[in-house]
Amino acid sequence: MRSFKTAALIICICSFAFACGSGGGDKSTSPTQEQVIGLKTNILRTVSPGDNWEYSVTATWSDGTATDNLSGSSTVSILFDTQRSPVSGIDCLDKYKVIDMTGSRGKFVRSSHTYFFQDANGTHYNCGWGTEVKWVTSPPKGYFLSAESPLAVGQSYSTSVAYDNGDSGTYSYSVESIEYVSIEMGTYESYRIETNYTHSYTNGHRTEGNDTIWYVPGLGAIKKISNFSHYTGEKTHVWQFVYILTGTSVTY
Repeated sequence: MRSFKTAALIICICSFAFACGSGGGDKSTSPTQEQVIGLKTNILRTVSPGDNWEYSVTATWSDGTATDNLSGSSTVSILFDTQRSPVSGIDCLDKYKVIDMTGSRGKFVRSSHTYFFQDANGTHYNCGWGTEVKWVTSPPKGYFLSAESPLAVGQSYSTSVAYDNGDSGTYSYSVESIEYVSIEMGTYESYRIETNYTHSYTNGHRTEGNDTIWYVPGLGAIKKISNFSHYTGEKTHVWQFVYILTGTSVTY
């Protein structure tokens, strides 16, 4: 159980705009049109307090000497209380994520907060994260682009990030393709998005990771595969999480 503590911070870092069936497939091997829930828009939906998404989750963990397989669920909710960034002065929405899993090493329950806002086009900007909030101080405006709206294949963005507690990191994403993804809720036409990130902590720890996200504008992330490594100086903890959407308050 002690080794699992490293994932608590990483869950926060992974929770960018594309919050989080069988996997995505290329459009060239697409199902028939009658089977597909097609894209209705490429504009990111404006989220509202009270929105929530439920996911089934499976995970693997290793620290080089031990391994574990876990399974459970995750809920992502937009809370009603906002947080004002002391850097930008913007009132940011609070995306609250809870993971509840069980493995051979016991129970794994973690939660995280990500603070963000959207502009009139639906574009997402991240302001900070964490229960004890780490606010973005660089870029100097106090936030960074985490997902542009409308989405389009070929979009990409990268930035360096610094926080008011002394942590720093990098973030990038690219919209790779349009693919079909089959889950219990149906077969969806979706954008496949790749994100990459690093995070350096003031205690000398470091995280490096990437997410593959199948995203439906107007609905949200329907599947996400998150891979990351957390270096403590003594050990390297390697995780993979697979999230699959099982329910949501959002009508699509």
